[in-house]
Amino acid sequence: MKRCFPLLASILLTLTCHDALAASGFRDMDFGSSPDVIKEHAHCTMTGPVKVEIGEMYQCTDFPFESSVTHAEFFFAGNQFIRLGIRVPVDNTAETINSLTKKYGLVSAPGEDQIVAVRTTPGQSVMFTFDDGNIALYFASDSQGTTSTVLLFSSPDAKALQDEHADDL
Repeated sequence: MKRCFPLLASILLTLTCHDALAASGFRDMDFGSSPDVIKEHAHCTMTGPVKVEIGEMYQCTDFPFESSVTHAEFFFAGNQFIRLGIRVPVDNTAETINSLTKKYGLVSAPGEDQIVAVRTTPGQSVMFTFDDGNIALYFASDSQGTTSTVLLFSSPDAKALQDEHADDL
């Protein structure tokens, strides 16, 4: 599982945030909160921080999600929570897309040919966006063709906070 961490981190680092309205965080972890507050509410064993391109990242491998535990990464800029990435089992990708569509509305989706390319061609990726772009589901294949799915929740202020604190890195 550890070999998947760089893929998840690179996915999260390459995403651009858009203005958003509905999601103000995830569960009881509000965007803008400090790392200490998020650690209290994450209900997992967090390690970090690690300096990354967008600020600092904490991670845990025992994050409770749906009916099991998974890997999650928590990103901060200027000591403020800006993004959460949750690894979703690939077999649950379609179900997760349907649930997010019902709850937030689907903003954009790739074509079927692009989805097939992820499944058949190494190094491909697609993204489904919800809630004006601040919630995304990223489906990708690595250089060996192994697929992964990451669910991303981003603060509407993430990009501005990243830019504001870029000199802190």
